[in-house]
Amino acid sequence: MLSTGVVVFEFQYQKQQLTVNRELMLKLQYQIRENLSRADDYAKEKVHNFRNE
Repeated sequence: MLSTGVVVFEFQYQKQQLTVNRELMLKLQYQIRENLSRADDYAKEKVHNFRNE
């Protein structure tokens, strides 16, 4: 049987991992949005240049 200390430690560890994972997910979402925005700007610029040729 596990002692209470081990269970509490395991719970705290899992809680911390969830926080870390959430932060990483938010950073990843931000980077994806940035990349999509840049790709969108690049595509618009290409279309604009193509129409003006």
